[in-house]
Amino acid sequence: MCLAVVVATLAWAATRMESVRRSLLGLEDPRMFATLRIGTALMTIQCFWNLKPYWRMLWSDEGLYDLDEIRSRFGSSALMGWTPEDGFLDNWAVLKYLWGKHSLFYFWSSPDGVEWVMYGIFGVLLLYAFGVLSRLTGVLSWLLVCSVYNHNGLYLEGTDTVYRTLWWVLIFARTGDAWSVDNWVRCKLLRRAGKLQEVGELAQPGKQPVYRLIPSWPRYLIMAQLVAIYTATGIVKTGNVWVQGDALYYALNMDHFYRFEDWTQQVSAIFGTNLFRLMTWVTRWWEEHFAIAMLGAIVGFQLRHRDQPWFVAQDRPWRRWLGRVALILGYLALYRISVLAYPYVGELPKNQPEQVATIVSSGIFRVHIAMGVVVPLLVAAWFALGRWPLRVRRWTIDQAFVQRWLLGRRVWLTLGLVFHGFLILFMNIGMFPFIMLMVYVAWLRGEEIAAALHWVWRQLRRTGLRRVLPASGERWFGPAQRPEDLPARGARSPTPSSSSSACSCWRSSTSGSAATVTSAASSTPGSAWSPPSPSCSASPHHVSGMSLSACRKCHTALRLGARRGWPAGRCTGRSLSA
Repeated sequence: MCLAVVVATLAWAATRMESVRRSLLGLEDPRMFATLRIGTALMTIQCFWNLKPYWRMLWSDEGLYDLDEIRSRFGSSALMGWTPEDGFLDNWAVLKYLWGKHSLFYFWSSPDGVEWVMYGIFGVLLLYAFGVLSRLTGVLSWLLVCSVYNHNGLYLEGTDTVYRTLWWVLIFARTGDAWSVDNWVRCKLLRRAGKLQEVGELAQPGKQPVYRLIPSWPRYLIMAQLVAIYTATGIVKTGNVWVQGDALYYALNMDHFYRFEDWTQQVSAIFGTNLFRLMTWVTRWWEEHFAIAMLGAIVGFQLRHRDQPWFVAQDRPWRRWLGRVALILGYLALYRISVLAYPYVGELPKNQPEQVATIVSSGIFRVHIAMGVVVPLLVAAWFALGRWPLRVRRWTIDQAFVQRWLLGRRVWLTLGLVFHGFLILFMNIGMFPFIMLMVYVAWLRGEEIAAALHWVWRQLRRTGLRRVLPASGERWFGPAQRPEDLPARGARSPTPSSSSSACSCWRSSTSGSAATVTSAASSTPGSAWSPPSPSCSASPHHVSGMSLSACRKCHTALRLGARRGWPAGRCTGRSLSA
């Protein structure tokens, strides 16, 4: 059933392939990834520094495990090609070590050695934070962070899992294209050669901008990871403590977690049975349904681009209805999964089969009400608002309004800020809320981050820090490269409406009864290829051995391919096969 949901989702995406290409494979401002680079590196340092009193116990040979035991218990697979006398036997042994549960503590496990290893890791993380050879230091940082986690998993928790998954995605992102030493050196060399387009200048041929656009697909992996984390943690929040709303009260008053003992107990005595219960229920509901935020991002992309020519050309009736059928089938499979899985996700009493049957039947009934009645009604209301918007005084309630105020990030991320901010202020749970808030950066655009930091910069320059903060720092927050200024790379998709290119006429050469037809697009660099006009199409006077009907078929195939957005080579091949 889970496979059916995945297949149905992929089938729906196939009907919206142009939207998938323009979103997942699009380009964006690099300063969002630069913020993630800096924040993740610094928070990782702080996460390991918090464990400084326990370094000797966790990772040295004078702690929980001695050197021989740790090599046999955790590193037996990674060290298959290594011996204490000869080291790594060959290159494959090194690859085997990196592929397995590698750790530097297999070789340097004395208390002093552990400290030197950790300080070395901090040095690499700082280099990555400053953007020094960010591609190389990013991979090294990921390997070194995993090296620490692989040595001893006794203390690991959800926080460490978030760090590992975030580091894995970051090594694929071009995080060094903004606010980094790498970009500073690049701009310095380009400025010296006279090939740098300064911030705010118009694009000129042969010049490169300060902030180049970079691929945005790693952002969506981070967003999907956040959705998976919240949804999974929300689903496992079962039991009477969560149902009754007492989870926050108990967590806040545990000796191991609270920050302020007397004050916390006094506040809990007042709000423990009212406000804390509401916060507990909202938190559980918010985590379980956080996938709505991803749905809002998808719907928002459609609403922003639905009037553009490429979206209109994509949104054909057969594609639209095929996608809807795929979504309905996927939803029915998810519906069935929810009904089958419900008896296994809740807390049930033991040795009381009648009470268990009552609880399960009532729970499944609630599932039927939610997924069989409520969700279809909400979908119908969505389409109704798209056709008949509601106007209430000065407000227009349409699909854009619903996406912005109910499905958008302003609601779901704001609840997350309140939730994690409460944890930071009143509970001592390490770096978990900080790294979760850091992941929220992936839901912002680089332009938004630059604008927010620019506002903070201006406010600070109005204070006594004016002498410390140079005025030249304004260019750090300037606009990035515009999409229309991107240089042409590779073949361009044909656009029937393009008028900036010229198509050469059909030329042919015959040998016997075979005719070879070639069509080439001769245009200026960066212009789109356009199909041949009727005045330059083939005719019996130009092509020997080709009938008039064959020429018409070739020309029809070319125009059909151009309307569908096929590359020039595919259009020509399809016309020849016609």
